[in-house]
Amino acid sequence: MAQPSDHINNDSTLGALKHRVATLEKENRDLHSAETSSRKTREEFYHGAGRAIRRVVMLYDHVEDLVNESDHRACLEQDISNNDPIEHSLE
Repeated sequence: MAQPSDHINNDSTLGALKHRVATLEKENRDLHSAETSSRKTREEFYHGAGRAIRRVVMLYDHVEDLVNESDHRACLEQDISNNDPIEHSLE
């Protein structure tokens, strides 16, 4: 024969289990929403990283000056290789 205390324990256990299920369902919803927002977070991260890189470059020199210097060096290297004194013969 079931005693009243067994009925109370079953009700409290059932209530605890329902609470746990509700908590897990909420966590599941949160994880799914975090997954969809992670794309936005990644884009924001890369956008912020690009901004940080530009700021570091600006501390060194202007970006345009760095590009122009690189182009100038590339032209000098090309001129040196074109004016190479070694003559190639076709034998």
